[in-house]
Amino acid sequence: MFANKVTINIEDGVHTRIAAMIVQKASQIKHKYNLELYIKKYENSEPLAISMLALLSLKIVKGETVEILCNDDSLNGKKAIIELCDFI
Repeated sequence: MFANKVTINIEDGVHTRIAAMIVQKASQIKHKYNLELYIKKYENSEPLAISMLALLSLKIVKGETVEILCNDDSLNGKKAIIELCDFI
């Protein structure tokens, strides 16, 4: 499983509009590379599939670190993770 950390620098954290943008980008990447992406707060328990409900339930605020994960260790998995992290 490949993972990468991102620190959230969005002033109001991940609210509904930002979560929708992240979910839309994750969906595009998912279809582009044909794989699943997950998110979790850094050093937190179970990763969640990227969705509106998952992002909003994490209550991510500015300065927090999240981890984006992929269950595919291939080059495509790494590209997908990096692409989403760059977007965030």
